[in-house]
Amino acid sequence: SQNTLSQTNILGADRESGPVDSDLRGNTAGISNDGSRTILDPFCGTGVILQEAALMGYSVYGTDVSEKMVRFSRDNLNWAHDKFKFRAEWQLEIADAVTHTWRQPINAVACEGFLGQPIGGQKPTPERLEHIMHECQTIMRGFLENISGQLTPGTRLCVAVPAWNIDGMLHQL
Repeated sequence: SQNTLSQTNILGADRESGPVDSDLRGNTAGISNDGSRTILDPFCGTGVILQEAALMGYSVYGTDVSEKMVRFSRDNLNWAHDKFKFRAEWQLEIADAVTHTWRQPINAVACEGFLGQPIGGQKPTPERLEHIMHECQTIMRGFLENISGQLTPGTRLCVAVPAWNIDGMLHQL
């Protein structure tokens, strides 16, 4: 049986795998990238989306609930800056996307939302999958409710949410 987590490919670079393909370019079309525009990734993880946006000339703002992930983002942004010499500014904060108040302005939001606890390549029981999906839905709903009052009308928001393919059956939020 196959157990996969569907994810959007996002370009970035990290020291282990190098550059990967991206859908971010199309999602930022029409947004000025002269360095005066800021893209927020509220679930920044290791900083892949932040790197891509910085390489495209955007200022980037990343937050993550995990101090470890914010540290990884910082390390990867420093590495990408040294390797590719981009001129973008960045800021990182430890923050819970469900409750945080972000600094303004935010000109676009691009993120891979909360994916749930790793299942380690094991097929989850139906109860475990239900628990993971409920947790993801709760966090994503809380994030969207939180950020909705912090964005100006017309701000672009691109959020990848998880889906699980278990034995050929797709489970979506």
